[in-house]
Amino acid sequence: MALLVLAVLQMLLTTEELKAWGWRIPFVIGAMAAIVAMYLRRSLAETASEEAMHSKEAGSVVNLLRQHPRAVLIVLAFTMGGSLYFYTFTTYMQKYLVNTAHMDAKVVTFVMTVVLIVFMFLQPVFGVLSDRIGRRNNMILFTALGALGAVPATSRAG
Repeated sequence: MALLVLAVLQMLLTTEELKAWGWRIPFVIGAMAAIVAMYLRRSLAETASEEAMHSKEAGSVVNLLRQHPRAVLIVLAFTMGGSLYFYTFTTYMQKYLVNTAHMDAKVVTFVMTVVLIVFMFLQPVFGVLSDRIGRRNNMILFTALGALGAVPATSRAG
């Protein structure tokens, strides 16, 4: 959504307008979305039992680490790796294409928006793949493809 907002702003405003005041528009949109999210969250009913909500052990990070240390470390590792790949291919790639490859910023925004939309539509495909080959194999495949894709994407061509 952020890239889509940026693409629309780049189409509607000049670079000077974006630098002068247009950069504030995404923050206003974000603030409005936060208010809506807060309202929606406050209006939802809790699903946990009364007993579980008042237990000192319920939701305790220490208790989670004590009972499931390996699972916590695996989740942290995949989260860190996934975040690294995602931000490399989205945030860093935009700067790289503009500053190093000298592509036009509007073209880069359009390309990255299309890439993220394709990525969004591929999510269910990888979910189905996970059902067929297993979550473990799917995560190994994700890690390997991310590592293989990161090297050429971040290397400078001589």
